[in-house]
Amino acid sequence: MPQPLMLVQNLVGISRLFLLYFTAVPLVCVVIDVQTNGLTPQTFGLVLASFFSLLFSVPQSFGAARQLLLEASLFGALVLVYFAFADWGLMAGLAQVMGMSFGYGCLRRSKARAMAVVGFILLAASPLQSPDIQPVHLVLYLIGYGNMVLLAEWTRTTINQQRRQMSDANDDLARVNQQLQRTRHLSRAYLEHTNAGVIIRDPDLRVLEFNKPATELFDFLGLELCVGSKSRVSDADPERFEVIVDQPDDSVPALKAVGNHKASITCPNGETRHFIFSVGCIEADEEVLWLSSWNDITETVLTEELMRKRQNELTALFDNQSVPAAVWRLGPEIELAYMNSAYMGLDGAVLTSDKAETLQGKCLEKVFRPNYVSVAKLNLKRILNALEAGTQSLVLPKQDHQNGRRYQVEFSLVTITADKNERFIVLNYVDVTVIEKTRAGLEKQLMVDDLTGVLSRRGINHHCETRGKEDQALFLIDLDQFKSVNDGYGHDVGDRLLASCGGVLSDLVDDHGVAGRLGGEEFVIIRPMSDWDEISSYAEKIRASIAALELETEDGSLSRSASIGVSAFKSDDSLSDALAQADVALVDSKRSGRDKVTLATPAYIRKCEEEGRFVTERDIYDALVNKEMYYAVQPIMNTKRNNISGFEALIRWERADGTTISPSTFSSRLYEAVKNPEFRELMLDLRLRTVRDLTYFDDRYISFNHHVEELNTAGASRILLDQFSSIRDVPGRIFVIELSEKALTERVDMGSVIRNLQDLRREGILIALDDFGIQASNLNRLAELPIDVIKLDKSLVQRVVSDNKTLEVVRSTAIMAGKLGIKTIAEGIETPAQGRMIHHMSSVEQQGFLHGRPMKTSDVFDNLIKIGYDLRSPLHLGY
Repeated sequence: MPQPLMLVQNLVGISRLFLLYFTAVPLVCVVIDVQTNGLTPQTFGLVLASFFSLLFSVPQSFGAARQLLLEASLFGALVLVYFAFADWGLMAGLAQVMGMSFGYGCLRRSKARAMAVVGFILLAASPLQSPDIQPVHLVLYLIGYGNMVLLAEWTRTTINQQRRQMSDANDDLARVNQQLQRTRHLSRAYLEHTNAGVIIRDPDLRVLEFNKPATELFDFLGLELCVGSKSRVSDADPERFEVIVDQPDDSVPALKAVGNHKASITCPNGETRHFIFSVGCIEADEEVLWLSSWNDITETVLTEELMRKRQNELTALFDNQSVPAAVWRLGPEIELAYMNSAYMGLDGAVLTSDKAETLQGKCLEKVFRPNYVSVAKLNLKRILNALEAGTQSLVLPKQDHQNGRRYQVEFSLVTITADKNERFIVLNYVDVTVIEKTRAGLEKQLMVDDLTGVLSRRGINHHCETRGKEDQALFLIDLDQFKSVNDGYGHDVGDRLLASCGGVLSDLVDDHGVAGRLGGEEFVIIRPMSDWDEISSYAEKIRASIAALELETEDGSLSRSASIGVSAFKSDDSLSDALAQADVALVDSKRSGRDKVTLATPAYIRKCEEEGRFVTERDIYDALVNKEMYYAVQPIMNTKRNNISGFEALIRWERADGTTISPSTFSSRLYEAVKNPEFRELMLDLRLRTVRDLTYFDDRYISFNHHVEELNTAGASRILLDQFSSIRDVPGRIFVIELSEKALTERVDMGSVIRNLQDLRREGILIALDDFGIQASNLNRLAELPIDVIKLDKSLVQRVVSDNKTLEVVRSTAIMAGKLGIKTIAEGIETPAQGRMIHHMSSVEQQGFLHGRPMKTSDVFDNLIKIGYDLRSPLHLGY
């Protein structure tokens, strides 16, 4: 609410002049009173009121004198109260007291104003009590009294304004203090968590605050750092780093070289440390603080020195090596980063300069001459494509500037991320002209079978990969009864016979096809396709030529016939499919008495397909994908306890239409197919499903048939161990690998086979020798191979009832195997009589139709009560 006094103050404008107004009013009243009535007590009171007003205009800097005058005026006011009582009576005295109370602010504003009004009324009514009061005196006194009330009102208003201003100032100060506190917390956090040594100093370089890394730094330098000290490492000379103690004030300006500096310090222990330190100036409230921050970069400096050293070494190595080398920077433009002198010698003829240093940093278009830029770009594109494909080298085509020689480029991609992500490609050019000639000679040797002179298996594959689009005929030739040559005449004679056959076949093909050896005594001829009559005539010519071949030996002349299967090898057929057709025909030639030719004509193939005899790799793949193939398991019985010891997993194929394919028809094709990783994964999945279906029988072993060729190379055991590890369903599951005893008579590296078998046994895989008893070298196999189980062949077991000699052979074999720590399993047990004969032998387990036929894994649990013929029962004592 606006006050009248504030309106007056606004009109006057200047507070000091307004205060003089309050002083002048009583003085005017004094002059009028003296002229009218002379000196009276009222005159004295008006003088005191003027004097009291004057004190408010005195500056507060005169504090002591001003206080003394205020106290004197208060005493005079008390004297005036006395005169008011004496001269004008009680009402005037009360009015005076009320006015004094108001003037000194003893009461709240509303009460003080009420007191002032009451005092004014009492003073105006004084003549009612003292009729002799002069009107002039009363008017002047009322003027003085009113002047004092206005002064008190103005004073209150001014004080309230000052209080509000002071409150605002206090709020501002509180906010500043809060911000300052926050800043201090942040600075404290920075000091405590930074790895740099930080020191804060006042303008006199006295330490105000520091952190732990700064303490460790000064301790390391042999200096003491504490609050208030002036000891410091001088940053006035960043190259020398002099230690200054109690530095005089005139050196302070040296600190004003604000910025970052790099220098080294030799410490008292002789070690040199490298630092980056920053000096900063902080100005706050007209106060200057100095902040110095220290970062130890010794490791970085040492690393940079080492990098420079390595760079010099690499540069020297590149420059001194005889292999041409170049480094290109990959970016928006491809720039030459480095080339050595050997590269200058290689590509000097097509470069725009004969000095490497003038070319470095230039883009590819400015490094090579215009007529060679396109070739250089093409070469670099080939290299980048090879890098994306994961290749680390390639052979460039012959180019004129290389004098007709070929170079193999070895390259690597290097990314440097120190300052910015930069990629460099390092190229080394190796002259491979001589190497390629040597390699071509070696490849030619590998293409030819060194024994027979015809193409090797590799050469046959290469011929099929590079043949044209014409249809061809494939003749698969197998020498009859060749094993008897090796057994009766020795392997040297067998090799001579094979070499002679190779010569005969080479003469027959002449320039109209190729002859090759697939392996062992198996040969192949591939020649252009004609009609089947001509093919038949040519096949008969091959058969007759081999039959006419005679080889002289110490025991007389030696000759062998050949069985031949012929198939059409069309342009879109694979070699494996053509071989599969010819192989089926070859088997028929063997079955029909050997020394025969069988043609796989379309009609013949349709007939074989109807019989389920002809199987291709595609058929195998489809059967695995469609889950037409499965493992049937046959139980192996411990007849002493009449329980199952394990299972043999036997591969079976049942087509969607219900027809069953005999394993003898597709097993060889399946073995060849699983050499392909795609087929191998499908077979592993099939085995995994089989093992999981037998999880209930987790303490029984599972036996899988394998080919001995799988163990014919170094490291083969690790591959098999990985496969078995991937299908093991429980930690204690035991697997058995069954190897045919017949296969061990073939030409294999027995050293590798034995080593791989030993590795498998060490990892808990058991080894079983299948078909035991039908070869001539059984006893040698038992002593030579690391065998855990022998499986007596069905042909032996089924004669134990009718032939006493066979019975004794089986019994003696079981006893001998037991003494060697080898378990014996009798296969092909089909009658109770056979089972009982074997049952009475020592520790011989049984497998055969008597105890259970091969069945799907899903049927094992349901047929569990039917599995096993209890040979312990007294009801079955007779035959």
